[in-house]
Amino acid sequence: MVVFINGSINSGKTTVGRLLAERLGFEFLDFDTISGSIDNFNLQKDIPKVFEIGIKTINELIAGGKGVVATFVIRYKDYEQIQKKVKDEPVFITLAPKLRVALTNRGTRELTQWQKDRVKYHYKTGVPNPSFGKIIDNSTITPEETVDKICEQLKH
Repeated sequence: MVVFINGSINSGKTTVGRLLAERLGFEFLDFDTISGSIDNFNLQKDIPKVFEIGIKTINELIAGGKGVVATFVIRYKDYEQIQKKVKDEPVFITLAPKLRVALTNRGTRELTQWQKDRVKYHYKTGVPNPSFGKIIDNSTITPEETVDKICEQLKH
């Protein structure tokens, strides 16, 4: 099984993804780590490369009999690519806290101005309300409660 956790910057993807992977006994793959490994990463130019590397890694893990929880901001064209290329039926969950919550410092993270601007851009372009998967408003629940909700969704 592959679970993709989608959402804007500061929506809780990494925290929830790690907890979910631990609960399910799955491997955790943060696509931000992949983007950080690309020399001179350019947001516009290198996103396709991030997905190429991420999907290849997921398929290798699946082939090895492992489940995967992956996190990243997923646009519709990324969703289509994942659907075509991942060798398992992926489940998509979007974390969608209210904008005012996503713009606050959550946990130990202190947002930069660039990150705040990017969050606003994500909300303006519909990242928290995709036409695919399930959406969870995690504005007022803990990461552990969010994992509980995701596990409920996975049972259906």
